[in-house]
This record gives sequence, C-alpha cells and structure tokens, in this order.
Amino acid sequence: MRTIVVTGGGTGIGRAIADAFAADGEKVVIIGRRAALLERAAAETGAAWLTCDVSDPGAVMDFTNWLLREIGPTVDVIVNNAGGTG
Repeated sequence: MRTIVVTGGGTGIGRAIADAFAADGEKVVIIGRRAALLERAAAETGAAWLTCDVSDPGAVMDFTNWLLREIGPTVDVIVNNAGGTG
C-alpha cells in the first residue's frame, strides 16, 4: 500500500483522483482549505485529511509535521491539484 497525498482533494478533479486511489486500496491523505468539504470527502473515501493552504509556507510546514507524526515518514505519490491565483 502506498501513501498518496492529494492537494485540493475535497472537490472536483482532486476528489476524483483521491477516490480512485482509495478504491485501489491506497492510503490517501487529502488536503485543502475547506474543512467541511475535506471531512465529507474523507468520510466517503476513508482518506485522512487536514486543512492546509498550500500557498502558506507555515501551513505547509504544519501539514508536514502532522503527516510525519500521524501518517508516517514516507509519501509515495503527491498529486499537486490545488488551484492558485499566482
């Protein structure tokens, strides 16, 4: 089983990607800015989740620390699906 991180994993394409990996039995972690959407998606797919605005370096560091502590030291796949405005 691989560990998959999907940014923007609460809705749209990110959610579909997370669903596909979860259906294949992978350990999926979804992150995004909207807790309610992430919580719902995680409940439906069995994914772990945490809010994280990937445009905020401090939030990314907090996510990284959480990931190491709660999920493990290895990430096999990162799907960088989060949108941005530059």
